[in-house]
Amino acid sequence: MEKRSRGTRYHYPTIDYHQFQTLETRVADKVYKFVSKPGIASWDTVDSDTPLLADSVQLLPGQEILCVGCGHCLLGAVIADRLPDAKLWLLDSNVAAVRAAQRTMALHGISQAKVLLSDALWEVRDRQFDQVLIDLPKGKALVNQLILDAFHLISAGGHLYLAGGNREGIKSYGRTVGRVFGNAKVARLGGRHRVISAVKQTDDIPSQILNDLRPGYYDYIRFDVKVRDQTYSVVSKPGIFSWDRVDPGTRVLLDHLSVDEDDTILDLGAGYGIVGVVAATLAPRGHAYLVDAHIAAVSASERTIEANGIGNATALLSDVASEVRGIGFDVVVTNLPFHLGIESEYQVGVQFIKDAYAVLKTGGRLCLVANRFLKYEPHVIEEFGNCRTVYSDNRYKVLEATKGSR
Repeated sequence: MEKRSRGTRYHYPTIDYHQFQTLETRVADKVYKFVSKPGIASWDTVDSDTPLLADSVQLLPGQEILCVGCGHCLLGAVIADRLPDAKLWLLDSNVAAVRAAQRTMALHGISQAKVLLSDALWEVRDRQFDQVLIDLPKGKALVNQLILDAFHLISAGGHLYLAGGNREGIKSYGRTVGRVFGNAKVARLGGRHRVISAVKQTDDIPSQILNDLRPGYYDYIRFDVKVRDQTYSVVSKPGIFSWDRVDPGTRVLLDHLSVDEDDTILDLGAGYGIVGVVAATLAPRGHAYLVDAHIAAVSASERTIEANGIGNATALLSDVASEVRGIGFDVVVTNLPFHLGIESEYQVGVQFIKDAYAVLKTGGRLCLVANRFLKYEPHVIEEFGNCRTVYSDNRYKVLEATKGSR
């Protein structure tokens, strides 16, 4: 992917972010169709790991195969084509990816595939599989948990395949696989990507290895934060942005958030929910909706709402604002994505702005925080016709815009 310099305003084709599209690409010597949309990793192409994992699968009859981090599920379509009697289980933590995967399976008439929204392997923790294929995600705690979970879910003699890039740490995680399974090898190489494979040969993982890896990805923690002279409890877990603390950008946003007592508020990309909970407290006669596309974040938001005894807040699973388009909001508040190295993440941030405009009432306000070097102002002006900076320091800025009548 082309590298982009900081501060560059990206121009995307005129694409409806919320519209699923049928696309096609070549894997090996065959063209496959898949259904996808913006907001999914490698949404309009095949990533480097898909063909490597597809070529690694053992083509044996009656296999029960688990694909983790399935995305738009081109991989599932390829496997089903090569191994028609396989029983496929496809997992992703992102609701947009799950909906795309369901459509990809339906497009190919693959009725034996089960597509599940799952935080890591939680939703299949009681099952057994012959092969587990993992497209390496971000986060050491998550990857270690996936390797440990895979060991317990794989039947005796079954295989794990873990695919990723050198810059993503696949070599290091390959050594972790070797420690857990007692064996590991490079099954496939493709450029700077590789597949690490292992065979389950024993029933138990040595306790020293378990202690070293410190499993606990699924465990929620609770910590207190002070905002505007009031103490709030946050419930969180690994896998959520800034999971064990309130990040400085969020603190800046909370310090400059203006909410009236009867406002209806949308916390867009809520994470573990502290912004939405504070907003709900500031609007006792209103209501706050906390939305996020990732299942772990929504679960944490629900727990944070409960921990603070908030009765006027609701956490929802939503691809940007897709699930709350029928609600008119007085305020939309968001901490925009800041990982500029991945173009699709910037695109999602721009969509936050577009969706905020779509769901705000006339006279409603968008309040966002972003890293100072990210040039979101032109996008806010393009959508709202206005943009003002209410706070700025050497790291962050808080922008506001008001929706006028067109």
